[in-house]
Amino acid sequence: MAVKIATENGLVTLRVRVRPRERGIAAELQLVSYIGGSARELQSWWLDSTMLGLPTRLHPQWLPTRSLPPDVTDGLRNAIRDLRLAHGLPLWLHLVKPYGFLGALDWEAALVPQLGRPLLRLPDFLERPRENRDVLDVALVCSEPVSEPRLNPPQVLQDIVAAVLAGSRRPRTTVHIFPDEAYHDSLRNTFAAEPRVAVHDPQVAQVHGALPRGGVRGDEANELQSPWLKWMRDSMKGHSLDAVHFVCHGFVADQRPALALAESPLSNRDRRDARYVGVGELAAFLTQVGAWSAVFSSPPGNYSEAGLRLLADTLAQTRPGPVLYHTLGAPGSDPALQAMYGFLYAPTASPVPAQERWFAYCQPALIDTLASPTRAAPASAALAANSSLFESVLAPQRRARGPAAVPRPAADAPSWVSAAQRYVEQQSLQLQRNVRDDDDDATSRVSSEVERTLAKLQSIVGGIAKETLK
Repeated sequence: MAVKIATENGLVTLRVRVRPRERGIAAELQLVSYIGGSARELQSWWLDSTMLGLPTRLHPQWLPTRSLPPDVTDGLRNAIRDLRLAHGLPLWLHLVKPYGFLGALDWEAALVPQLGRPLLRLPDFLERPRENRDVLDVALVCSEPVSEPRLNPPQVLQDIVAAVLAGSRRPRTTVHIFPDEAYHDSLRNTFAAEPRVAVHDPQVAQVHGALPRGGVRGDEANELQSPWLKWMRDSMKGHSLDAVHFVCHGFVADQRPALALAESPLSNRDRRDARYVGVGELAAFLTQVGAWSAVFSSPPGNYSEAGLRLLADTLAQTRPGPVLYHTLGAPGSDPALQAMYGFLYAPTASPVPAQERWFAYCQPALIDTLASPTRAAPASAALAANSSLFESVLAPQRRARGPAAVPRPAADAPSWVSAAQRYVEQQSLQLQRNVRDDDDDATSRVSSEVERTLAKLQSIVGGIAKETLK
């Protein structure tokens, strides 16, 4: 699907593939232009694992590479200059699966200063998730396990909340904070006068207990095991989320990336080990709360930058929706994070902000100079079946009453409606991949039957939702 996106939008991509060579496996980098609707391979480079600083086995303390050889950066800069791309247009990083640990590399730090233009990561899904662009509900979770370096959650959360509220251009933005119990009272006092911020009480998580020590749990299952995720899901009480923003240490266990959390929101006593949430459990949680995007902020002293970077990259390849990885700087205002919230969650297509300490997977439709004036037909009819439940209710009122009118508040779809939509989006993505990878008659027949089943599911969900929301 990435190639189709690049072709339809006339993108210029840096395609990275792991391929065999005479002396082993290496990464092939190819500059590919899809301008005009067809692929042109302009230049290529080979980099072995030593040049990329790749470990044989991933370990938590590995520091991802932040530089590339001069012949690569100089060659890319010259080739892109010859294309005469407009200023501000991004180069798109196309990581071709399977690509191992390459998603953890800091391609952005290596290339953006050299090229003088943004580098965005190309997603592998065709559709932008359905959502209400007048509303932004963000769950912000920060856990400080005593087994890991200190985070200073009160200061970190204040800085992030300030960036979210200042950056969001949506008429109704709300931040839901989920902290360790030790910081609940101080945070509640800090935000007592801010109606756009809700600080949730960790006592609600008491029913979920605490996790024992272990590896990355729930990585393959859809059942949530983390008391943190269960607490957040239950606290929303059927209210759907748009984004979940994690401020946590990263970790690597059994070659799998994970978030490191305290044993529960109410218990943070284990000085030997944290508790870990892997990609599978995280993806299941995002679906259950209806979230269509995720943000990961790497704190100062992050135990495993490689683990958190790889977690964000893997999640972006697992389910549809934007994913942002961002590195926190010194305490205080964070213009980079503020700008990224303004970009990723803008009601309309916008310019890509200056790139500093972040990478993002997103659809080209978010960029003003690339956005198509008309929305392409969805790959599956089920994706658009309940679109009216997510569409803005503010824009029609402005047309009817004029720009000076005061619109009524937007109505949100319940979390179960959003969860059904996220499930359908993920299943549609998998169907598209199955057809792409195994395009035979049997696969097509199975895919068609699954699409019909998804359409029936959406019909039932839509009918119940419309009655409920009357």
